[in-house]
Amino acid sequence: MPILRPRSLARAVLTALVFVMLPAFLDPGEFKVYLPDELPRSEPDWPNGEPAVVATVTEDGLTLKGRFWPAEDPTSERLIIFFHGNKGHVVKAAEYAEGLRPIGDAVLVADYRGYSDNPGTPSEAGLFADGRAFVKLALQMGYAPENIFVVGLSLGSAVSLAVAATEPIAGVVVMSAFTRLDDLVPRSIAKRMNEHFDNLARVPHIPMPKVFIQGTFDAVVIPDHGRQLYLAARAPAALIVLDSVFHRPPMSKAREIIAAAIEGIAAGDLGTLDHLKKKGLKVFVAPDRDVPALGEAGARGTRNLR
Repeated sequence: MPILRPRSLARAVLTALVFVMLPAFLDPGEFKVYLPDELPRSEPDWPNGEPAVVATVTEDGLTLKGRFWPAEDPTSERLIIFFHGNKGHVVKAAEYAEGLRPIGDAVLVADYRGYSDNPGTPSEAGLFADGRAFVKLALQMGYAPENIFVVGLSLGSAVSLAVAATEPIAGVVVMSAFTRLDDLVPRSIAKRMNEHFDNLARVPHIPMPKVFIQGTFDAVVIPDHGRQLYLAARAPAALIVLDSVFHRPPMSKAREIIAAAIEGIAAGDLGTLDHLKKKGLKVFVAPDRDVPALGEAGARGTRNLR
């Protein structure tokens, strides 16, 4: 048996301690899936009118509040349901979603259990139930399934895709969607996580039109996740790549794309999105699967999906 010198012995002991203690530092609890905030003390100055407070009841009896604007276009019978990311509150989400109003359709800003002043504790199953509850509210408000369009950002994309897999809606548009939660953290943490938000397994089973919007400078979600989800989705599906755009696309830029996606979904032809190529955007529409890899600007171990 070889005899270790003091320095070698110290190095060996340190290495052993690292391997013993590393699991304690890689605690799945350190990866914060949910970052809810309380409502602000006062409402912001809504430049185009304050949204109404609306409420819906989930399958497990929770009353959740969201925000609603009627259609800007009096002839529109459409409704956009917006699902926000994992950080913030409904007012912050509404400030972002207000940028959808110029499209002309009504806008319903959904919120989750445990967020804002809503009761309950957020969970994967809980957020999916919350998504279904807001679709139920849309139907109760008189919107026909063929006129309900779901838009999700980041974690809200997972909720949107889950809704699209089970609920009667026209189609879904997601921004900065990830393949699965496990792919955003080191594998040692992923193995011990109880929640997975496996979008990659879900998208092949979603029959209605799906549009994926992904920025190439996304430092939260690996940009190539958008490509992988598009390739896994069956037609009708489309991928729109935004060069030099970060995790949360500016609504001033995303609005035109979302509007075009809604028009294409409503017309039953996502091929109409090709006109966005004239604006310098990269557009892929199924059955086109010749999509170059989008890179890995996102870093594993991020703690905030936003």
